[in-house]
Amino acid sequence: MVDALDHLRTGLTIFDPGDALVYCNTHFRYIYRSLQDRGDLIGMRFESLVRIVVTAGEIAGAEVIHDPERWITERLQRHRKRSSRATEQLADGRWIEIKERRLPDGSVLGQWTDVTELVHQQLRLESSASYMGDGIAIWNQRGLLELRNEIFASRFGWPEVGQPFDQVITTLARSGKIVLDRPAAEWITERLRRQHLPHTQQVLDYDDGMSFLLIESRSREGGVISMLTDITNLKQKEKELVDWGNRLESQRIELASLVERYAEARQLVERQKNELELIEARQRTILETMAEGLIVVDDSGTILLFNRSAETILGYPATEVIGANIASLMFSEDIGQQYALVLQSADPARPPVVGIRREVGVWRKDGVAAPLELALADASVGDSHYVVMTFQNIRDRKSMVERLEMSLARQRKINEEQRAFVAMANHEFRTPLAIIDGAAQLIMRHHKKFSEGQLVEKLGEIRSAVQRMTEQMESTLVLLRTDSGAVKFSPGPCNIGDLLSTIIGRLRMLPNGGEVTLSSVGDPVEIIADGVLLDHVFTNLISNAIKYSPPGRPIDVTVTINDAQVTVSISDHGFGIPQNEIPHLFERFFRGSTVRNVRGTGIGLSLVKQFVDMHGGIITVASVVDQGSTFSVSLPRRRPETTKPAVYTPERTPGHARDPLHRG
Repeated sequence: MVDALDHLRTGLTIFDPGDALVYCNTHFRYIYRSLQDRGDLIGMRFESLVRIVVTAGEIAGAEVIHDPERWITERLQRHRKRSSRATEQLADGRWIEIKERRLPDGSVLGQWTDVTELVHQQLRLESSASYMGDGIAIWNQRGLLELRNEIFASRFGWPEVGQPFDQVITTLARSGKIVLDRPAAEWITERLRRQHLPHTQQVLDYDDGMSFLLIESRSREGGVISMLTDITNLKQKEKELVDWGNRLESQRIELASLVERYAEARQLVERQKNELELIEARQRTILETMAEGLIVVDDSGTILLFNRSAETILGYPATEVIGANIASLMFSEDIGQQYALVLQSADPARPPVVGIRREVGVWRKDGVAAPLELALADASVGDSHYVVMTFQNIRDRKSMVERLEMSLARQRKINEEQRAFVAMANHEFRTPLAIIDGAAQLIMRHHKKFSEGQLVEKLGEIRSAVQRMTEQMESTLVLLRTDSGAVKFSPGPCNIGDLLSTIIGRLRMLPNGGEVTLSSVGDPVEIIADGVLLDHVFTNLISNAIKYSPPGRPIDVTVTINDAQVTVSISDHGFGIPQNEIPHLFERFFRGSTVRNVRGTGIGLSLVKQFVDMHGGIITVASVVDQGSTFSVSLPRRRPETTKPAVYTPERTPGHARDPLHRG
């Protein structure tokens, strides 16, 4: 490491906190000749080294010659600072840059560099700048003035080398020598902001009538080069050009006035002709752009006018039919008959006849049928007689009527469903309310006679009735929220095995929970699905299997897994479903004929189907009356559009299926 420092082209020194030299490399000895022949410098104090160099006359400058003690004192003060940087000229003409920094432990690190060539280059640059016709200034990356020639200095208030950029600009703005277009403080702020741009230029107008263009560019080292060019004559020429342009503009206005008067005279000659052409063009435009198709035929049957709407509606281009006889376009027998009646009734002595609009069917040129609403009328102009045919395509109107009729039919169906729901709710809610009321009256009247077991039995009846009403209300609430679009599909990781185990455990804790067994074909699997919606699906299917099976009959839940999908099958040995009713199972409020004596709303399976569809899955049913049913739900293991994961955590407390709107 020490050998490497000795080969540096820069002198290095380290003085300890007591100012004694503890290290210097070889190059340091060659900077000052008075130190080259001395023995070991290590241990000498900084002041002693300075005095040796000064006594030997190695420092140039009148100050060190006339008052060496003062110079030594100032040099020692600079040495004691936290950091310092200075350039000294030696008696042999060399220039040395000295950088010193005090370290945290109090020692001083010094760097002594020969910058003679750099100083000479700067002097040559200053000499060249003094002969330039433009002002020039160079600012270093810290914004300090390093060089300026006399032209620049005279226009910027004779700034000193080393003076900061913002100070020079502030002094100039407040000197009153330049004409400002805004308050001085605002001008200074904008000027300092522009300093950081890669390139900028600005015109400075002085109070002596002179104008200068200031161009500033940022150098690669981060400094700024300012060029000041006298543009006083250029601005004077610019003013002369503006005056000359104003005179040309005045002459142009006079010439334009002559041209305008000539145009007015020409318009007077052609006005009548133009007005007639304009009226004709306006009428043709109206006829061509009207929404209805228009055909005008003379008394010989020749087509005179065939507008754009007629082209669109009938598929014939106007160039093909204008001049042809209307008989060649008798595309409808009804139109032909009405046209003949109009011709027969044509009488110049009678007022024009306006035909009654009627619906007719026609064939377009391309063979496509089109329903039209058509009206024919006769018109006379002088001795000429014409038949005017107006029509419009009413296909969209007929489609709208059909859509309205379909919408009305759907509304009627909804009304029927609502009436069915109200009737169902009236029946379903009346029974548990009657149970609750009857049990409550018995308790009130005979509570002293009831044993503890009888009282528990009556309270159980009330609880079962409340549970029944709660289930019905929850199903109704989910149905309404599903219809309103409030149920959102939020897929995330979901373990089917854990979900089914939780549901079965929850149902077993309820009265008449049934004997439900769970089996799996394949390894446990996690799919991307909405666990909340699947909880509702499988809770409904398993609870249905329990409800519609005689007590004691087993319920089998089987999970089958392959690479593409997971299939959950719920099999019971209950009442079964007739084959002709299976297609209607998932219709809202539908209840099978075999289970009408069992309480229910006819809502659950409709919601199950909607929630399975949200997952891109399918649900199938296989059933035999009096033998049982199997509901199978097949779900894809992963949906590519999952963008908002919602991790499903099964509930561990007993209760009913979770409301898909309340995800917690």
